[in-house]
Amino acid sequence: MDQKYVGDSPFTWKFLIDALEAHDDEYRKVYATSTPVEIKAVDISAGEGFLSKIYHTRISFDDSTSYEVVLKVPGIESVHQVFDNIANDGTEKHDTSTINTDSFVVDVHNRECDFYNLIGQKCGAPLLKTYLSQRITKGGPPGCILMESAIGKARAGTFSEGLTKEVIFDIAKALAHMAAYSLMNPLEGKYPFELYDHGNVAPMVPPMLKKLREFNEEWFGVGVERLQKYLVSEPFLKYVVVGHYKDVGLPGVLVHGDLWSNNILFDDAKNVNAFIDWQLIHEGGMTFDLSRILVVCTDAELRRECTEEAFQLYYETLKNLMEGEGKRLEFDFKTMMQEARVTMFSQMGDLLSMVPFCCSHMDKDDPRIQTVLVRAKAALDDIGGYIEEIGRRDEFLQ
Repeated sequence: MDQKYVGDSPFTWKFLIDALEAHDDEYRKVYATSTPVEIKAVDISAGEGFLSKIYHTRISFDDSTSYEVVLKVPGIESVHQVFDNIANDGTEKHDTSTINTDSFVVDVHNRECDFYNLIGQKCGAPLLKTYLSQRITKGGPPGCILMESAIGKARAGTFSEGLTKEVIFDIAKALAHMAAYSLMNPLEGKYPFELYDHGNVAPMVPPMLKKLREFNEEWFGVGVERLQKYLVSEPFLKYVVVGHYKDVGLPGVLVHGDLWSNNILFDDAKNVNAFIDWQLIHEGGMTFDLSRILVVCTDAELRRECTEEAFQLYYETLKNLMEGEGKRLEFDFKTMMQEARVTMFSQMGDLLSMVPFCCSHMDKDDPRIQTVLVRAKAALDDIGGYIEEIGRRDEFLQ
């Protein structure tokens, strides 16, 4: 078993079995007397796991039973594939050398491992069971995360499928639990925002905005042209993500950093089953994740209708959780909404880049593209009102 590998990963069958025997109580209990005879692994990333390969792994035993787990292995291949798809007819190649991908992949993988190893279930977020989170260390073994399989029990959402108000409110309450955890257990700078510390990210944005305009120049041309100076300014974007909340006097909290439909698992009844992909966690503004849910995952009419109500629910839930622990919030709803309007701007800008990034593998006539283009058009229509809230917006432009 030490000569056979899980798919094309660097991990052997023996590694997988040893890890389950050491860390998975159910595996030990049910399969203690069974002998593994075969392990089949299928890469289910399929362009969705942008910073990793994800192997759905089935272990077959000599008594005809089987056990399924997921093995997540860090990697950057999907990012390169996406930029190749964005290029016109595949003839242009975007130069991703502006990013130190090796250090980036290591850091985000280790950040996710730290989340599962040190925080995990304590933060109140819905999570899958995780059996092993192995960091990447110099001279050490490759990194991986071994977790329960949700196949047959839950599935990830899709970009084009807008969330319902009920789901948005459930997510708002879960995010309030995360905030309460970190207010009662201060992160104290342990998880800084480091997305822009691995090289120049800004050159990655113009090709995506160019592709967005190619989808519909009439909808996006003038607006994108007007906003591009903000959307490519790393100092400005970093201020929006981790600077503005300090200026208005809000505390930093645990932020997922990439919470959208693809990183949420839903059961058959469309209820939230788990938040996944905690690679971009950081200490930041408390409205970041909910703003992302509202802008990126919600059709415009519902977003406009329920934004304030969703943040009100978040605030009241957080307030009640803190009061239940004998503590009080040091800020009011109005102050939090000052920050929310800034993070809404941030997410609207992200959405404009996400449409070509996430739809690069689709045919241009795919109806799903039209759905998210309408969502992006509405964001572009609304974004001007939000940017006016950022008093220091021109201070960071180069």
